[in-house]
Amino acid sequence: MDGMGAQARAARIERATIRPALRRAAALLCNSQATRRDLVARFPAAADRASVIAFAADARFLAARPDPAVAARHGLERPYVLAVGTLEPRKNLERLIAAWEGLPDTHTLALVGPRGWDDESIVAAARRAGDVRLLGRVSDEDLATLYAGAACFAYPSLYEGFGLPVLEAMAAGAPVLTSNVSSLPEVAGDAALLVDPLDTGVIREGLARLLTDPALGQDLRARGRARAAQFSWDRTASETLAALTAIS
Repeated sequence: MDGMGAQARAARIERATIRPALRRAAALLCNSQATRRDLVARFPAAADRASVIAFAADARFLAARPDPAVAARHGLERPYVLAVGTLEPRKNLERLIAAWEGLPDTHTLALVGPRGWDDESIVAAARRAGDVRLLGRVSDEDLATLYAGAACFAYPSLYEGFGLPVLEAMAAGAPVLTSNVSSLPEVAGDAALLVDPLDTGVIREGLARLLTDPALGQDLRARGRARAAQFSWDRTASETLAALTAIS
């Protein structure tokens, strides 16, 4: 089955199962306020059972440090901008690449993540562009190091339930550019540069600012680490346990 077929099949399964699941559920745990809003907008009867329990970044990202040898092993010999996620339309990578093509040739754009559904145009755009590298999957250890060594992290996604890569990048100390929609402002707070993901020019301007303004980059690095420290898996676990205990 090709990517589009798998996506359509997944959508059919979701439509067939979500209503019965919602009727049976005693509690609905959402990973962001944005996800809860979307759920309640579509299924108003879920409102009194839906609560928010946020995710967190793994401790390896908080401890990450740059390592030129790791970057070089992935073909990154120049300073680089990092983007992470499955290659699929929702991640908005074609606009990111288009924005990238309008910037001076001073950095590499590194795309980490497996190929996904309807990704042919993304791959073609990356191959036509300047210094854009498709790195595929990398180990969790290398990913943390790549975050830490990035000139900035770009995540102009069109929709996210939570947006964990933003939190991982901030924890590792990368200045972050992300979208001003969905859950992403909720995760980033005031610790990232927020842009309209539908406006290629605005994405380009944001990248240009991060790559040419060292003071802004340092400010976002510090803000990002502080923001990421507000999220913890211990809190996620304790809030989940409390929600389960309340319905037992």
